[in-house]
Amino acid sequence: MKNEWCIITKLNNIPINTLVGILSTFVLIVVTILLLITHGLTFPIYLDENFYNKTILEFYYHPDLHTLKYYREFNPPLPYISYAIWAKLFGLSLPRLRLFTLILYMSSCWLWIRILSRLGYDRLFFIIGSILFILNPYILSNAIVIYNDLFSVLFVLIFINCILKNKYYGLLLSGLALVYSRQYNEIIVFSYWLVLVYDCFKNKKILHLNQLYILNFIGLSILPLFLFWGGISPISTIIATIAPDTPIYQFSSIFVYIYCFSVYSFPLVFYILVKKKLFQDSTTIKVLSVCFITSTICLCIWPIFPSPSALKDGSDNVGYVHRFLLFIFRNPIVVNYLFSIPLSITFYVFYHIIKHIKILDKYCLWYVCSFIIFLIVMPFSFQKWEKYFMIELPLVLLLLLEMIKKKNLERAFEKNISNKFF
Repeated sequence: MKNEWCIITKLNNIPINTLVGILSTFVLIVVTILLLITHGLTFPIYLDENFYNKTILEFYYHPDLHTLKYYREFNPPLPYISYAIWAKLFGLSLPRLRLFTLILYMSSCWLWIRILSRLGYDRLFFIIGSILFILNPYILSNAIVIYNDLFSVLFVLIFINCILKNKYYGLLLSGLALVYSRQYNEIIVFSYWLVLVYDCFKNKKILHLNQLYILNFIGLSILPLFLFWGGISPISTIIATIAPDTPIYQFSSIFVYIYCFSVYSFPLVFYILVKKKLFQDSTTIKVLSVCFITSTICLCIWPIFPSPSALKDGSDNVGYVHRFLLFIFRNPIVVNYLFSIPLSITFYVFYHIIKHIKILDKYCLWYVCSFIIFLIVMPFSFQKWEKYFMIELPLVLLLLLEMIKKKNLERAFEKNISNKFF
């Protein structure tokens, strides 16, 4: 304990701007390594890049309403139009298009570091939170390919930043960019709107009126495009892509994103568990046991396996973690039940969050609300991939960092302060 506090104290003596500079340099080193490994982004076309590149070419050569209505993708057009504009300015070759993605990655990392630097976390957790984002395998791998995922991630970060700084014009523009990048990004906007409405009822007066007007406008702004398409995606894609045996609601998707919560933020979750004196508290052991049994039962009923559309394309996994475990254990049944561990950890964390839900500030409430709505909505998707969790990753990391900050480390347990998280 003394060694831990010594490390935290020493790190806290380092000026925050110095750490920001070090982490920004680290991002540049990561980018340099990516450029060296990929020989300047000149590798052959990679998997879904083929589909995205064809859509970009459609908008590049035919930027008209016909293309807007019939392009063969599920997502709204902003990423493809942005790539097409970049291609008009700098060229249409694969390396030049990938360079645009790399810039999105660098911008996202820099903005994430700036957000964390202003929130007053201990330097140790500021560093851990930054690295968990910068080196996240999905964010890192998407930094060098022509995928549209980093558009959503970047605009989520801008949206968060504008909320924390009360920048209304930025909130409007980033919110519009969010919903025109992916349909399910509406979850981020709607969950914050819900928290503001709840805050109004809680205080029995109208608050945040400007933000509510902006959020209403953002939420409704996608409707004209849906009307134009005659659905929530371009008509040709809806007809051609979905596997015919895809269920309307894939329950196992819920458990994919629940295990992502613990796996992709593991150092922070582990720290919280350790500070809860995991092996010394009989109540903790009992709650975790219940969580583990519940997780196992859920996985018996709704095992984790790829969606019918992914199976049709020859995939046997739902993402990097699932693929890695299948490679190690070679048995999908064993791997399925191994997920009981991260599931039970996430259930345990949420047990404590919900137990103290009334004392959460509006930002923490937003982080929690967004993840819960995400779990409810995403099983409607015809696909289930770990990478879809990436839009929730910043909110999850902020939630865990706030939990660590607000419980004031071990002293919150020793003094039993009632207005803390635990």
